[in-house]
Amino acid sequence: MTLVVNARLNNTKRVAGDVLPLFFLFAILLISCTRQAERSQWVFSGPTMGTSWSVKIITDSLQSDTSRQTIETGITSQLEQIDSLLSTYRPDSELMEFNRERSLKWVDVSSSFYTVLEQAQEISQLSNGAFDVTVSPLVNLWGFGPELGKDTIPDAGVITQLLKQTGYQNLELDTEQQRIRKRIPELSVDLSSIAKGFAVDQVALSLEKLGVKEYLVEIGGELRAKGRNAANQAWRVGIETPTLQLQSVYKAIQLVDEGIATSGDYRNFYDIDGQRYSHTIDPETGYPVKHDLASVTVLAKSTMIADAWATALSVMGADKGYTLANQLQLPVLFIIRTGDKYTDKATSAFIRRKS
Repeated sequence: MTLVVNARLNNTKRVAGDVLPLFFLFAILLISCTRQAERSQWVFSGPTMGTSWSVKIITDSLQSDTSRQTIETGITSQLEQIDSLLSTYRPDSELMEFNRERSLKWVDVSSSFYTVLEQAQEISQLSNGAFDVTVSPLVNLWGFGPELGKDTIPDAGVITQLLKQTGYQNLELDTEQQRIRKRIPELSVDLSSIAKGFAVDQVALSLEKLGVKEYLVEIGGELRAKGRNAANQAWRVGIETPTLQLQSVYKAIQLVDEGIATSGDYRNFYDIDGQRYSHTIDPETGYPVKHDLASVTVLAKSTMIADAWATALSVMGADKGYTLANQLQLPVLFIIRTGDKYTDKATSAFIRRKS
């Protein structure tokens, strides 16, 4: 099975890939098994969060008489709830209601909203601000928010002004009472670089509560697997070569009871006067990142964590990102572009994994 990344066009530029604003894309191929399936499975799919989702479950592993309809309803209900809380495209979402708030008072939030923010803030601190969910105004300015597209490079003065409205330090969390508040009225949050991973984890947990023991969950390219596939083998996935050309597998790996996410510059960008502008915004400068790092793939027990770290390390670049990932013992594969050629380097934790 291949996750097909469709191209969308606008009047001014080519926006490559599954251009769903601010959802940092993980272009990954699920490698088809060449042998006939030995165990039965159910396959589900549909739209969500501006992208698509798919789930495979091995029915032989079901430890209850849960029906197919019950499982599908559970998945879609879970995804609808998350979208209603964390979406930047729904004006009535909990996230957007918080963004419209201009006071500095404490705001009680749902457990899901708080969980995602808490994890985001932790990774912001560990990455020294490379990951920052408050860069929403800059992402919108550069044309990667709800309103796609830019004709010109934003004015430097505007970028400088908007930088004053960002900063993860300006978002305060109260763990005991599960509430949050702004330290500056203009602060706004966008969780697109972590929300898909969170949704994958939540769907996986809901499946387990229904008695599903072996599954593969995918949302917009972020994945989490448990158990073995229909051929009674470890789930195998292929990290895509970061190019606009014909999709191909750069490296195949096994996915064993863990999540995986990739952030890259080759699916969500636009060109102005021959210059590529990536969707990944550097929170320090307010500009799209400029380096030779084409993609970053991160593995973790939580897809939410993998999702956020993929973005953070993409901002940092190959050298700084590699150093930090090794220090934190994160399993990460960096793919670096030099002209039309690619090289890679993997952290020690990634190398130690079984491929």
